[in-house]
Amino acid sequence: MNLLQLEIFVSVMEQRSFSKAAVQVHLSQPTVSAHIHGLEQELGVRLFGRGGKEIQVLEAAGLLYPRARKMLQTEQEILELFGKERLRCQRLRIGASSIPGQYVLPAVLKKFSARYPGVQLDITQTDSRGVIEGVTAERFELGLAGTEPVHCGELECEPFYEDELVIIAPNEEPYRRVASLGLPLELLEKTPLILREEGSGTRTETEQYLKNLGIGMEKLRTAAVMDNPENIKRAVEAGVGISFISRLAAEDYSRDGRILLFPLQGVSMKRKLYAMTNKNVYRNEEMKGLLRLIRAAL
Repeated sequence: MNLLQLEIFVSVMEQRSFSKAAVQVHLSQPTVSAHIHGLEQELGVRLFGRGGKEIQVLEAAGLLYPRARKMLQTEQEILELFGKERLRCQRLRIGASSIPGQYVLPAVLKKFSARYPGVQLDITQTDSRGVIEGVTAERFELGLAGTEPVHCGELECEPFYEDELVIIAPNEEPYRRVASLGLPLELLEKTPLILREEGSGTRTETEQYLKNLGIGMEKLRTAAVMDNPENIKRAVEAGVGISFISRLAAEDYSRDGRILLFPLQGVSMKRKLYAMTNKNVYRNEEMKGLLRLIRAAL
């Protein structure tokens, strides 16, 4: 039994809903259900009946609730008692892939610092693979990545934003002629392409979309591989080739007319950005607050 389980239990009791509790504690509904199931197994009792639209609060839940509430209150009192010292030395270690790191986090840092003035954010930018590995190894308390782990294992994963992968191209002919309809597949295979590095979420998601269309990477003319979206945009602007990139990253150059932005013809390349934590790491109020700010900013 841990404080996270008790916090989830109290939320379910007060909301009388697994889905509403999931929103309140910023976890997915299946994760909330799994934590409640684990608590029931550890205590050897059933806490809730799950038939019908509304949950049924069983006798054991009624016995547990005031005690769980008291434990959470005690935790809050301890945090308040030592609040100044806790805030003075607290750090939140974040691993972020390039898109969340460059285009999401900067938009919320000022508000976060104002709300949590004593918390230092240690942000490491790496690719999505590095984020997943870092959260798994508990080097990061929070990870933000552009792709979901194939096997979550010890990770709690939840989407926080639906992104779109688009094609960016030099603002010149023949790309202006195809911009309104999107790039045809046959032209894609003939055009120099700038790719993200292996391990990036953008690269992983792009390869999967193309594979589903029957296009292997060996069919494409790779002109360069780069690990930074800003460098990719500059290379595209200079006419090196085209690239698949997050709409979040490309909109500034597109607005200024420095590049063209359009889809692959007939294909909507949606992908989610994911927040992930290790199941062994407690989601404190600062981490939850940062996630709330990220959702509100997008």
